Amino acid sequence: MSILTPINKKLCQFCCNNDLTSFIKVTGALGQIFSSFAFIGSIVTNDELPQKQKGFLTAQEAIEGVINVSLFCLFTSKAKNIAKSLIENNGDIIFPLSVKRQFRGKKLLEGNEDAIARIAKSDEMSNFRAILPDFAGFAGSVGATAIISPIIKNITSAGFLKLKAIKDKKDEIEKIKINTQSLRKKTLPIDQYMTTVTSPKGMRI
Repeated sequence: MSILTPINKKLCQFCCNNDLTSFIKVTGALGQIFSSFAFIGSIVTNDELPQKQKGFLTAQEAIEGVINVSLFCLFTSKAKNIAKSLIENNGDIIFPLSVKRQFRGKKLLEGNEDAIARIAKSDEMSNFRAILPDFAGFAGSVGATAIISPIIKNITSAGFLKLKAIKDKKDEIEKIKINTQSLRKKTLPIDQYMTTVTSPKGMRI
């Protein structure tokens, strides 16, 4: 028995009341939050990045972190609830059929309907029914992390890049306007460029 076993049990009871799916949600969400904070910290402490780019990347990572955590919790819960609903509404159909598939041949099936029903309602199958929603929740968490989150991240990254391009273009136009106004202020009036030439007879040209 591991020394950490009592700690793990207490942590599980404290976080999720012995609910495996809730434990997956809590630990997975915390892991993603810590990962986002670590990435943001690496951006902020990077002296080679311009301050403007730091702000852009920090905002992008913060928003993506919130989206990832939300998707992780949502898909984990939804997968468990769907599996639980299927078992509660269709369990009497699904599980007897799954047991029937274990029997091969018509002779073996004949006269064994009661036995099949008993097996389907046995403790082993009941335990399987109880644990199946948690497996579904785990599958949902894996799907959210490995499939859904990268797709959403690519979409949000593309959106951020478009916004950055638009903002950079506006900043460039504003910079050109400021430079133009500055040049106009420095330009002398035309009469200050005129020179007066006096002829020998005092004629002004």
